[in-house]
Amino acid sequence: METMRTRNHFSYIFEQLGGGLVAIFVLIIGQQEMLTEGIEYLRQGKILEALIGMGALLVLLGAILGFSAWRWYRTIITVSDGMLTIERNTLNRKKNTIAVQNISNINLEQNLFEMVMGTYKLKLDTSSLSTADETDVKIVLKKADAYAMKDLIMRMIREAKGEDVEAMPENSDFMDDRQEEQYDITYSTKEIIKNCAMNTSIFAVIFAIGIFISSIFTIKTGISSGKGGIGVIIGVLFQFILGLDVVWSLVKKWMADYRFRAKREGDKIYVRCGLLKIRKYAVPVEKINAISIRFTLISRLCRHAYVKVINVGGEDEDVDGMKLMLFEPLSSLKEHLNQLLPEVKIPDMELKKQPARVLLINVIVCTFYVACAGACFTGAYYVTTDVMPAWWMYVILAGIYVFALLCVLLSYVTAGLAVLEDALVIRRGVFGKTIEIIPYEKIQYIHVDNSLIDRLTGIAHGHVSILASVQSRIQSFKRFPQQDTENLISQFRRTYH
Repeated sequence: METMRTRNHFSYIFEQLGGGLVAIFVLIIGQQEMLTEGIEYLRQGKILEALIGMGALLVLLGAILGFSAWRWYRTIITVSDGMLTIERNTLNRKKNTIAVQNISNINLEQNLFEMVMGTYKLKLDTSSLSTADETDVKIVLKKADAYAMKDLIMRMIREAKGEDVEAMPENSDFMDDRQEEQYDITYSTKEIIKNCAMNTSIFAVIFAIGIFISSIFTIKTGISSGKGGIGVIIGVLFQFILGLDVVWSLVKKWMADYRFRAKREGDKIYVRCGLLKIRKYAVPVEKINAISIRFTLISRLCRHAYVKVINVGGEDEDVDGMKLMLFEPLSSLKEHLNQLLPEVKIPDMELKKQPARVLLINVIVCTFYVACAGACFTGAYYVTTDVMPAWWMYVILAGIYVFALLCVLLSYVTAGLAVLEDALVIRRGVFGKTIEIIPYEKIQYIHVDNSLIDRLTGIAHGHVSILASVQSRIQSFKRFPQQDTENLISQFRRTYH
């Protein structure tokens, strides 16, 4: 079997130092006197004096870059004999060895910087419940090397499974040469724009608008009081950056779905999408452990949803599953999902709702907590000011209580459970909504809780654990009659007997 021995592309140094370089820049800006002195020496042609004047900063920058380059050079990646080995021979030597047959996904990703450098990020997810987030691997290589390593690992995986290695076509996995009409699912520009609107968080938009209004108010206050200066500038800059970060997060979500395409071929589903970051990922059908149908607040009102699959591994955008479809009307969602995953059927059934006594209990609990918080606030305010709070403070507390009651009501209305013959269906959410379809054979274990109130009222709540990343591993269900949890456990046992 072929052996491949390489290092990450040298651009990996700068990718890893992204946050560190920003910190260094901030530090340099903070040393204005030293920086100004060095620049003045440079203008006078006194290069030696300039180097001495900015010596500490240059030494710091050189030390960080030097250490990163040394660590990059001393890190060797080897694929051989069915094993992937990453060996770092620095002061603290590390050697991680992963059996390729335990690799569940091999995906390619390319951000804007990598497009410029001509590299790809090879992302490998491992089939591990306890260490999935620790053993997942990211390797940055030139495009040809990335495809070569991907093909070599896939050949080793097929060989470990006893499949025909020679039958595997070369460099066919991510379908770079496929035309859009060759994909099973594609979206028009109009549908992509509609998806962006559905994928927008109303609360994020409100927060960003509030931040920008606050920054304008801060500027106006500073000018009218005549106390502008550095403090006001720093405050406004901080608010502006915070608001810009929220807006940028929304824009990144929109760009991630640009030209979204999906195709089922063999035992995998292939997806390609993205604008500034091109993502190509393959989802092995056998590694899919749950189907997740998701609604945002806007899409819930418009009766649109998108589909993710929960599988092993993943990080960043994939930590809670990989997207298979964008927002679509519910009428077409089943049809398209059947094209990609004919093995999974969305059941036509009414999910069982929570009993009315659950709503009553939740309202009482919510009222108790808000009342305690209000009493503590009133007591603390009176002790510190020797006066009772103004009426408008109680109006704010009343508003908080009304909002909390709204959340309790929406959570109750949304919650649902169905214990089917071959799968568990869980529905939950507050403003948005998520429906998880989990086959019993993919469940690792079931945990049921019964508090004193639960036992007195004949209800129970709990969660099931599936093989996935930390964020998606635990799938919880709200309070339902104990009979439903007993039926769930019975169906789970029947699967393994």
